[in-house]
Amino acid sequence: MKIFLTGSGGNLGNSYIKFLIKNKIFLIANYNKRIKKVIKSKFVSYYKKNILDKDFQIPEDVDILVHFASITTKNKFIFIKKDLKKNILINKKI
Repeated sequence: MKIFLTGSGGNLGNSYIKFLIKNKIFLIANYNKRIKKVIKSKFVSYYKKNILDKDFQIPEDVDILVHFASITTKNKFIFIKKDLKKNILINKKI
């Protein structure tokens, strides 16, 4: 089995890579700009390609797609964080 992972440069993607390696599962780790820490393993190959590009294609030998990629900025995170706090407060009242 081989997994194709988007968003491998983020925290969640990096943790998932470690999990897959520990369980001896092969994966192709897709990233766009950077990877915080490249993990060298016979179970991992890296694929640098922006998933928003028109010519982006998932390799044919992949069995499963795991999609963790997202577009984030510090400013958007602040707004999301405020909305999350509001939703938590509303749920506590219910």
